[in-house]
Amino acid sequence: MTSKEVIIKYFCEMDIEMLEMVLDDGRTYNDARMEVFLKKVDEVFDKFREGGDSELIVYNGAYRSEFLFNEGDICYTFVGNKSRNYINLIFDERNIDVYDIYQCEEFNKEPYYLFEDKIILLGWEYRLAILKDERVDFIPCVNYLILKQKCEDAIYEITHGETTYLTKEDYKYWVKKHDEFYERVRWIVDYEKFIKFKMLHFHLWDICINERQNMDSEIALNEFNKISINNDKELLNWLVKNEDLGVEINMVNHGKWDEAKKISGYYKISESPDIFISGNDIRNSVKLSEIFDAYYWKLCDKYATIEFEEMIKCKNGSEEMENYLSLTYHLKKRGMIDAKGIVI
Repeated sequence: MTSKEVIIKYFCEMDIEMLEMVLDDGRTYNDARMEVFLKKVDEVFDKFREGGDSELIVYNGAYRSEFLFNEGDICYTFVGNKSRNYINLIFDERNIDVYDIYQCEEFNKEPYYLFEDKIILLGWEYRLAILKDERVDFIPCVNYLILKQKCEDAIYEITHGETTYLTKEDYKYWVKKHDEFYERVRWIVDYEKFIKFKMLHFHLWDICINERQNMDSEIALNEFNKISINNDKELLNWLVKNEDLGVEINMVNHGKWDEAKKISGYYKISESPDIFISGNDIRNSVKLSEIFDAYYWKLCDKYATIEFEEMIKCKNGSEEMENYLSLTYHLKKRGMIDAKGIVI
């Protein structure tokens, strides 16, 4: 096997240890040191595994050739065998050796890919997201060093560098104290050293402002416990009534609060050091998200009024795609909802 074939094999197997063995630690990949590049790759592999994928299927990627950096560049699309999520990578091959691996912005942007006259349905695109201060040629300025230190100080203030279990009072105070600094660095998106602070502040801020969401979820859960899940009409009415709430919860990524991250009643919200919050603070939202996902999409498929072949032609973010993803839209189109919004 050639060097490229071996590397592609380990990409498909999501074997980060073997990739570390076969890549050249004296080279840069996507303008970053090999260890940084592989850290980003491993994070993407984790996302594939969380989506249920055990391997990646590789296809020659869809691309615009004028955006390739070198004549020997070849594009590949790696697709999860279950989730259909994918990542696009370009291999720079010189003299049968892989000189570089990088991403290109000009890949296929459609929710499907045509490969040898076969339609390949695609899910979410994953990216390596190598930022400015992770690149080998990065030279920090004074302002960067000052802001970086403030980010680190703010995190240390709440953790003291140790595993921390936060009360609601703890994180409400911390979020309010650092609101102004967060707004200052919020839109600085190109620096890895700011991300940990920004993500921690955002997650805790999101929990603070969504106390109402947690209470609304409790009401929805109480209603759910009174219906029969084997009765489509009852289940449909509950889903339609709580559609906006369920979609809202998914949009703020409460799906990340899964049981795998729950330890003795606490959810891990950050690592290095580990930071936990009480499961009671988000318990109802988490439970509603689980129930919503378990039934909503199944019934969306069951009552869909748009053929699958038409759906895959819709652009992501378009009105047509939003309609396809709305259970209420399909039921209305079928004439199954009356003027009061009740499923009949």
